[in-house]
Amino acid sequence: MNDQVAVSVVVPVFNEVESLPELYDRLVKTLDNAGVPSYELIFVDDGSTDGSFARLRELSTLDARVRVLKFTRNFGQHEALSAGMERGSGEIIVFMDADLQNAPEDIPRFIAKIHDGLDLVSGWRMSRQKVGLTRWLGSWVVNRVMTSSTGVFLHDHGCGYKAMTRRVAQEASRYGHLRRFLVPLLLTLARSVGEVPIADYERQQGRSKYNFLHLFAMTFDFLTAFSMRPFRIVGLGGIFATGLGFLAGGAYIIGRLFFAIPANNHFLAAIILLAFAGMQFTILGLLGEYLVRAYHAAQNLPLYIVEEDIGGSSRKESSA
Repeated sequence: MNDQVAVSVVVPVFNEVESLPELYDRLVKTLDNAGVPSYELIFVDDGSTDGSFARLRELSTLDARVRVLKFTRNFGQHEALSAGMERGSGEIIVFMDADLQNAPEDIPRFIAKIHDGLDLVSGWRMSRQKVGLTRWLGSWVVNRVMTSSTGVFLHDHGCGYKAMTRRVAQEASRYGHLRRFLVPLLLTLARSVGEVPIADYERQQGRSKYNFLHLFAMTFDFLTAFSMRPFRIVGLGGIFATGLGFLAGGAYIIGRLFFAIPANNHFLAAIILLAFAGMQFTILGLLGEYLVRAYHAAQNLPLYIVEEDIGGSSRKESSA
């Protein structure tokens, strides 16, 4: 197998044993029919317990283009994507889920967009399968937060179907622990971003690993680790409260001196409390800024640990 290939397809796998044979067959058929000169399929087993790794091992022995990474435990989807991306040798890196809710047959459309000059292309699920109110609300919040934090508008930030240039993938690999939030990181590194409308098919086996609480926790983690916005909001809120307290205090003094407004101890106490609370929040925001920077600098733990690396052009690597 050549060191460099045209396309690397990275698929995180967590308890998807039933869908893997069909996924592999459709990926190979699609890429062969599209005339892709060379490609590799990188499956990352993120701590599956249903026999997914055994099935992937079989595929890797049958096809030299299949490479399989096995994590020591479940680290998470973004960590799995990061592991596959960092080991992929393709000029174009494609991310997709293993559950077949998105069709492998759409990959050529993503590749075409990259060839048109885009750095990153994201799927836009036009016909979403019916989800509960809480799941819909969680997705809505994620979309708004991601757009606000990254400055990149996408109709469907939550879609796991994406393609990017090798340059973007290599840049992302340098960002240490921020690779835990790989998708927003990629959005900030890409110079040009586009979308491909795709269908969203019914899940064939199992159920989604994402619910409202999971989406909420992921959004909170993203805000506190990838963005300093929460501390800045606290700091700005403190500055606003302090300013409001001093303005109210000035107005109270002017009223007492020039307009003979009677004293109001409760109002005066509220002004003092507002001013001091504002100063405290301002200091908290500033401290938060420095603490986040120190936390980022001190992190030196592995993002994931690879137990086995088999098939393809494997190189035994124990951790990121």
